[in-house]
Order: sequence, then structure tokens, then C-alpha cells
Amino acid sequence: MDRLEQPASARPRSKAMPVRSRWISRMPGWSRFSAALSCWRSFRGGAAVSPARRPRRRAPVIVETWPARARVTTKELPHTFKLVTIWLVVTLVIFVAIQAWQHHRESSRFQLAGQTIVLTRADDGHFHWPGRVGAIEVEFLVDTGATATALPQSLAQRAGLTPIGAVRAQTAAGATQGFVARADIALDGGVRADRLTVTVLPDLAAPLLGMDVLGRLHFSQKPGELRIEPQP
Repeated sequence: MDRLEQPASARPRSKAMPVRSRWISRMPGWSRFSAALSCWRSFRGGAAVSPARRPRRRAPVIVETWPARARVTTKELPHTFKLVTIWLVVTLVIFVAIQAWQHHRESSRFQLAGQTIVLTRADDGHFHWPGRVGAIEVEFLVDTGATATALPQSLAQRAGLTPIGAVRAQTAAGATQGFVARADIALDGGVRADRLTVTVLPDLAAPLLGMDVLGRLHFSQKPGELRIEPQP
């Protein structure tokens, strides 16, 4: 019986060999077999390369120095944040400068002539040092036990002193309420304290010269005499 020829569309299609088969035949010996096996596995859908023979990918090594990171971080800062930071720094500098200027302006200035002052004990047993509070002439009672210089309230009113704060002091008569003021004090012998912080008390009999002034001087006491000199 004559064999019927099937149409070309009905014939079973043979799987075409990959292009590798062209150069497999040129390899000698074991290399040809390995290449053919690899080609067959690839054609059948298997793994083309053994996992053991796959090349290992090395992780990239990144070397980054601190200045480079700092430069990148600075460039990434928002422009508004930079402006705010600059204005804050400028404002802080101005505030500190104003505070330092006010402190220098309000701080007391002490002047002392380079001469020796000798005070004689009075009949009441105390040493009195003549001087002035502003333009008013007074006699200060030298009190080495007083921390600060104190003035009677009547004297402060005559000198036109302005209160800058309240204070509660302990006197021989008990606790009393007063205020704090600044006064320009000049003492005989060339001692001067400008804008000195003084305590003003209502029941004080006489102005007291405390250690805030005496502590800047060197004084020595002899029987009936108080010798005052500049600090060595």
C-alpha cells in the first residue's frame, strides 16, 4: 500500500537543537561530553550551570569618610533651616552682648587713692569715716560685722535713691523690711564707690559702712586707732 504523505502542517515538528551544537563537535574528549550534557539540560529546561559552578557575586565595598558624610549632610539641609539657625545664633550673640553691657553699666566702680587713712576712735567707742552719699555729707559708722553698706531711709530719700528691690534684714532691734538701691559713695582719703548696692532700712540710726567696701581695703587696728591702706 502506498504510504500517504501527510501535509507539512500535520508532521510532528522535531525540536531544533540550539546553536551550541555547532561548536560542540569541535571540542575534544570530555569537554565535548560536558558541553553536550549542558546543552541538553538547557534544552530540556534544566539548569544550564551547576549551582556549585555559578560565579559568586561579591558585595560592593563602600568606603566613606566622615568629612564626605558631613558635606553631604550639610548640602541636604533645607535652606529655611539654615536661615533659622543663623538668625538664632545672631540673636543669641546680641542678647549676650546686651546683658554684658548692662552688667558692666550697673556694676559698682571702686576707686582708691594710694594713701594711708587713719581713723581715731570716737567717744561712743566706734570709728567714724566722714564721706558723702551723692551730694549729702554724712559720717559712716565703720562696721566690720556688716556684710553690706546700709543707709537710713530718711537719708536715702534726701539723696533721691530709687528702690530696685525689696529686702528683709536682721538688725539689733529684730527683723525689718527695707529695700535695695544704688548710691554713689565718696569717703575722705580718696576712696570712692560708684553705683554701690546699698541696703536702706527705716529704723537705722546712722549709715553703716560694711565689708562690701572695707573688704577691698587693708586695715589694721591699734589701741584707739584704725589704719586703712590699699590692698597690697
